[in-house]
Amino acid sequence: MRAGKKAIAALLLLAAVVLGMPSQSRAASGVIQFSSENDRIQRGDVFTVICQVTSPGSFLDTEFIVNFDSDKLRFIRGGGKVAASGGTLRFTSVGNETPTTKKTFSLQFEALKKGLVSLEVDGTARMTDSEGAPLSVSSNRLILRIVKRGEADSSYGTSPEPSPDSLSEPTQVPAVTPEPSKSSENRLRELGVAALGFHPFFSPEQTEYEAEVDCRTDILYVTFRAADSHAVVKLSGNKNLKEGVNHVRVVVTAEDGSKRVYRIAVTKESARETAKREKKSGSGGKNDASSGDGDSLSGASKNSGAAALSDSSENDGNTSWGAASQGDGMSGANRTLAFVIAGLVMLVLLLIFVIIKMSMKKKEAENDGEYLDF
Repeated sequence: MRAGKKAIAALLLLAAVVLGMPSQSRAASGVIQFSSENDRIQRGDVFTVICQVTSPGSFLDTEFIVNFDSDKLRFIRGGGKVAASGGTLRFTSVGNETPTTKKTFSLQFEALKKGLVSLEVDGTARMTDSEGAPLSVSSNRLILRIVKRGEADSSYGTSPEPSPDSLSEPTQVPAVTPEPSKSSENRLRELGVAALGFHPFFSPEQTEYEAEVDCRTDILYVTFRAADSHAVVKLSGNKNLKEGVNHVRVVVTAEDGSKRVYRIAVTKESARETAKREKKSGSGGKNDASSGDGDSLSGASKNSGAAALSDSSENDGNTSWGAASQGDGMSGANRTLAFVIAGLVMLVLLLIFVIIKMSMKKKEAENDGEYLDF
C-alpha cells in the first residue's frame, strides 16, 4: 500500500514539472522578399528587382503569384521558373529533390509610365519543407516611383507617401542564384548495324561510316546508345533502301540543344552482286549485326532493344533499335540439311516412345507374376 502511494506521488510530481515547463514551439515559416537597388526609376530605364524566398530551416518547393501594373511596367525576363501573363507573374519551383534555405529570382522590367508601382504576392503562397509539409509564408510589398527622364533625385514632393508598413525594408541586393547548367553531351556511346559490313571501328568522335547490305534488305537495323541519358536520338533514312548508296542519319540532340550527326553510307547490292557473292562464299547472304568492328560478317552488336518499325525513331539515352529487315536468303543446301536434322529428331523421339511402351508392358507382366523376355 505504501509503495502504491509513493508511485502515485512520483507521477503527480512529474506531471507538475512537465506542466510548469515553458512551451517553446516554433512554427516552420518562410519569407518572400522583394528588393531593388533604387526606389526611383526613370521612365524608359530597364531595371532589376530581386525576389528572394527564404526559410530559417529549409524548404523544398514553392509556388506563388505576383501582381504588378502592366501599364507602368513591362516584364522582360525572369528565368525558367517564372511565367508572365499580362500583369501577373507565376513563380513555380517544384519537383526539387534537394532542400535549400534560399532561392533567388532576378526579375527584369522596363519602366513605361511615371507614377507609383508596387510588386506584391497575390493570394496565398505555397512553400513545403523536405517532408512535404506546408510552411506559413509572409511577404513584403515593394513600391517604386517612376519619374521623367532627367528628373532630379529629390523627395517625392507633394505626392502621397505610402504607409510605412507597406514599404519594403532596406536590404542588400542578394546575388542571383544561377540556373542549373544543361548538359552539352551529344555523342553516342555505342553504334551498330545489322549489315554485311560496317566500318571503320566505332568511336564517339567519328561521325562518318560505311555499311553494305544484300539485295534483299529493304530496312536497316541500327542500334545506338547515347552517352548522356538526357540526350534525344533520332534515326532517319534507314527504310526503303534502294540499290546503290543510301544515306542514314543518326542525330543526337544534347540537353542544351546542341546536335551531333552520325552519317552511315549504306551500299545495297544488286541481285547479281548478291548472287555472285553468295556463290563465291557459299553463304545464304544473311546480314549479321555489326558493332563497328570492321568488315566482319558475324558477331552480334552489344546493343539490344525492341524493333521500331518507322523511318524515324527517338531514344531517351537507352539502347534502341531502328527499323530493319534481314533477307531470308537460306540456300537450298541449308534447307535440305534442316529437313534431314528434323527427320532424325523425329526418329529419335519415336524410338524413345517405343522403349517406354515396352518397359510399361514388362512391368505389368511382372506384376501379374509373368516374365516377358525380350
